[in-house]
This record gives sequence, C-alpha cells and structure tokens, in this order.
Amino acid sequence: MKQHEVVVGQAYIVRVSGRLVRVRIVEKRERDVGLRRKTCWVGRNESTGRTVLIRSAARLRQKVGPVPGSRDNGKSLPPATPASLGWDLGPNGWGR
Repeated sequence: MKQHEVVVGQAYIVRVSGRLVRVRIVEKRERDVGLRRKTCWVGRNESTGRTVLIRSAARLRQKVGPVPGSRDNGKSLPPATPASLGWDLGPNGWGR
C-alpha cells in the first residue's frame, strides 16, 4: 500500500507478530527526522483491542470491509489515542 491510500478509520489486514489480523487505523502521526518528515499510523487490533504502531504503509496488506454477521462493525471499541493509553511520547513523538 502507499501512504496516500491509507485512511483513518478504515480497517486493514496487517501482519502483527507473525499473524495476519484486522487493524483499524485510529490516528495519523507525522514526526521530524533530521530534515525529513516521516508518517506513521496508530491502529487498534480488532481481535485483541491492543494498540499497534504502523511505521510504514507497506505493512498494510489490504483494505477490509465490515465483519460479516456483526452488528456494530467494530465500533464498540473506544478510539485509542496514545494519551488514553498512558503513553508518554516525549517531544519528538516517539518516547525516546
């Protein structure tokens, strides 16, 4: 996938710890690295509810639709933000 194809709020298939899982993108971030600007995304694993940091759009396999047979289509999980998860990301946005 390319960066311009990634949409916040959309679910994608992503390889996480060796498994392909559904991840919903909840936030887009940009950070300065030297003289360049890097883009990454914060997503939420729909099967576990854990937060996933996606540093490259190449990690996203494909866009997926709603889960068949579900009523809420994944909307029952509250939106994950780094602040709501208690992450202290520091001034450069990475906690380093």
